[in-house]
Amino acid sequence: DRATMEAILRALSSNNNEERNLAEKSFNDALANDLRGIMNQLMQVVLAGQDENLCEHASVICRGQLTKSSGREWWANLAPGERQNLRSVILERLRSAGSMRLKKAVSELIVLLSEMSFDEDSSEDEWPSLLEDLARISTFDGDDGSVAAVALLTINQLASECTQKFTADSMLNFQNLLCNIMANPPKGNSLARLNASLAMASIIQVAE
Repeated sequence: DRATMEAILRALSSNNNEERNLAEKSFNDALANDLRGIMNQLMQVVLAGQDENLCEHASVICRGQLTKSSGREWWANLAPGERQNLRSVILERLRSAGSMRLKKAVSELIVLLSEMSFDEDSSEDEWPSLLEDLARISTFDGDDGSVAAVALLTINQLASECTQKFTADSMLNFQNLLCNIMANPPKGNSLARLNASLAMASIIQVAE
């Protein structure tokens, strides 16, 4: 369960070498024997954990595993409904995470999951609503503008690393949106303005 995984993550971060080494061996053995269970528990920590340092650590481990064939197999073996639920919950976590460090960690995970949700052979996108969702979040002004800033960061990363998601129409819509945000960022947030300008540059490059 999540509490067990949080205890493992604390041990993996321990300053005690012996404790940390034992935790690493235990964790690697568990990964080898029950990848699905471990990945599910890590995701639970990322999406619902209260200790944001542990959530960030879990996110880093998830990204590392998802770059491996075994991690991608875990993703492929999830039922379509499970993948859809995970995508929905992780977007909500992008908004609810308290620290910018955790928001950025979740953003990086979203970009990776977006890439994995796109089948380059068939051009089928299992997450077609992502860009629209991020566009909506990028204008959110219910906080100090940090939620919008990290949504714009995610758009920039997608334009750099997952260009196949962008159509001519979506690029034009984003350019109009980003122009407005650069002129009037949510709550005047300077990071939102900067990320909007970076996303604009990336989208222009994709369009070329």
